[in-house]
Amino acid sequence: HHALEARDALRRAEKTIAGLNPLTREIFLLQRIDHMSYPEIARLKGLSVKTVESHMSKALAALRRSRGAR
Repeated sequence: HHALEARDALRRAEKTIAGLNPLTREIFLLQRIDHMSYPEIARLKGLSVKTVESHMSKALAALRRSRGAR
């Protein structure tokens, strides 16, 4: 039962991440998968730290919304 719920949650998260704006998705993955800091991502992408923060906020809000939608 718990494994099924976990798989469903993972599928929802993957679908949500895939549906993000490409730059938002890349920033999210650089931070969460590659463990890069916001300043590192900002330098890599030629963005301000505030812009990186904004993209992360959008990604996290989308994930929170997808968790509520079952």
